[in-house]
Amino acid sequence: MEWHRTKGVEENDFSEKVMLVYLDHLLNKYAPSSIWCFYSMLRSSIKYNYNVDIDYPKVILVLGIYGATCADELTKLVLKDIEVQG
Repeated sequence: MEWHRTKGVEENDFSEKVMLVYLDHLLNKYAPSSIWCFYSMLRSSIKYNYNVDIDYPKVILVLGIYGATCADELTKLVLKDIEVQG
């Protein structure tokens, strides 16, 4: 991945922190709805090519806050919908 090389990140580092920085970088260029599509494609590609699942709740929440999810979905979010992992 070209972005990994330019930022000095290892090519196989798909940590939540790296994904947040990458998506923040994309938010400077694209609309939040486009970022959601990029995240979905990126997640599928990483799962297929590296067998790594990048299902990160914080990333999804950030995308939702930036407008990638419908406002209706965020207003219906309740505490029991949030799963603590790790």
